[in-house]
Amino acid sequence: MLDRFLARDARCNGRFVTGVTTTGIYCLPSCSARKPNPENIVFFDGEDGAKRAGLRACRRCRPDRFYRDHDPDRERLEAAVRRLSAEPERFSDVGALAEACEVGVTKLTGLARAHFPASPLELVAGARVERACALLADGREPPGHRHAKHGLTERASAAEIGFAVGFESLSAFHDNFVARTGLAPGEYRRMLGAREFELALAPNARPDLAFAHSARDPQSPTERLVGARLERGELVDGRPALVVLEHADRRVRVRVESSRAPSREALAHVHRLAARLLGLGGLGASPDAFERRVRRERALAGWLGDRAGMRVARSPSVFEALVRTVCAQQVNLGFAFACRRDLVLRTGARLDGERAAHPTAAELAALDYADLERLKFSRRKAEFLIDAARSVERGEVELEALAHGSATHAARSLGAIRGLGTWSVQSLSMFGCGFADCVPLGDVGIERSLQEFFELDERPDDERTLALLAPFAPYRSLASLHLWKRLGITP
Repeated sequence: MLDRFLARDARCNGRFVTGVTTTGIYCLPSCSARKPNPENIVFFDGEDGAKRAGLRACRRCRPDRFYRDHDPDRERLEAAVRRLSAEPERFSDVGALAEACEVGVTKLTGLARAHFPASPLELVAGARVERACALLADGREPPGHRHAKHGLTERASAAEIGFAVGFESLSAFHDNFVARTGLAPGEYRRMLGAREFELALAPNARPDLAFAHSARDPQSPTERLVGARLERGELVDGRPALVVLEHADRRVRVRVESSRAPSREALAHVHRLAARLLGLGGLGASPDAFERRVRRERALAGWLGDRAGMRVARSPSVFEALVRTVCAQQVNLGFAFACRRDLVLRTGARLDGERAAHPTAAELAALDYADLERLKFSRRKAEFLIDAARSVERGEVELEALAHGSATHAARSLGAIRGLGTWSVQSLSMFGCGFADCVPLGDVGIERSLQEFFELDERPDDERTLALLAPFAPYRSLASLHLWKRLGITP
């Protein structure tokens, strides 16, 4: 417990609290306050024990608020999904996941919808595909890991891997794999040895809208849109390179332009990048269910406009989404773009005089607050960005892992980062983590679009916004994106 407390491990929140005898407070394991000396620390199973000992709640990590929201069902679900991600073959079906959560299938469905949000079947299939990708890249199981029915050889076939991760038929393996990756399993393996590959998209896919979203700043040093081609500056094997995506006939060709042939690990990274930019792979990524619901309601006629098939295109990483979000807080769009451009050119690895890869957390963590103030960042924003980058670099905040857990956990973890309020947390959950049911409350563009669509006398407040968007749950991220786009607003 002392090790986890000193490491500020948010995964242990709810498992114990830490009392500090010298200050008379109790804290969550993730508390970011300066750590006391070990001899002044006592541990309790929960906050009740700390209160009985006469301690009060820490005003920084607010364990009292955390325990008001303490939910054993959610915690068991999150723990079961972590086991599912590590060993999906041990979960033969949704019933096995329900058993691991100690609930029935009906209750499991409600919990999964509330906290991920996704159906249990989506959680199981998604975990199997992720595990299959790892095995296709390596061809072997980790040391000591042998499946009871399907032991894999050093170079297992794609079919063997499909069965090993829990799929009962090759057709189910193939269909789920293509839907989430844009590639057949065999194509994914061959992709890892090539400079370019092609992704297959759904018949109604709109890569043009996804590309336009990524290149929404026409002067961005990281992305440029040239006709049907999106060019992206990216670190490939630690060196700046150009990743080019070009769409035609429901297919997207992806290639890496660099002086050296990319490694297998780099190509897997480039594939994940392309999938995120196109809105592939995330839970609830397909727009089909959302569009069916809209078309059933006469009152929503015209909601889709000419945007049928649009998906929520994600940022290349959660960290990049965080940078974009902080840059956009409480300023107009043009100024936000300019701040981000200056930041990228100041810190990112250059491809040439005008292009650069987005800076890493380590590159931002090395800056001083004054460095960003000279780029016209406010002192507060400079602190928010650099402090967040330093927390990521020290391993205190595992941003990229948040996209693989529950939306509830992600929102709570992001909300603990200084400088991120409700709007920022929801925007990051939507564009960074790819969660399907987010509402960036307080966004003027969303409020204006709702006012116009429903012919309201005034812009709706937060409560009214939630009421108007309630019928779209659990697809409110896509509903929000349509609201922005129907007014021609860039999120």
